[in-house]
Amino acid sequence: MARSLCQFCAAMLRTDAYNNRLRDTFAVDLLEKGVLLEEVSKLLGHESIETTERSYAKWVKGRQDRLDALVTGTWSAA
Repeated sequence: MARSLCQFCAAMLRTDAYNNRLRDTFAVDLLEKGVLLEEVSKLLGHESIETTERSYAKWVKGRQDRLDALVTGTWSAA
C-alpha cells in the first residue's frame, strides 16, 4: 500500500497538470496577499506582464474590490 502511494505521488510530480496547478495556486496566493502583479509576473518567469494579466487579472480585481469595500466602510463609519 505504501509503495503504491509513493508511486502515485511520484507520478503526480511528473505531470504538467500538477505542476501548472501548483504554479497557479502559488500565483493566486501571492496576489491575494497583496503582492504586486509585476512581482508575480517576474516570479513566474513571464516575459511580458500581459501574460500574467490574462491569467490572473480576476484575482487582482477581487483584491481591489476588497480594498475598495474597506475604504468605503471606513469613510462611512467616520
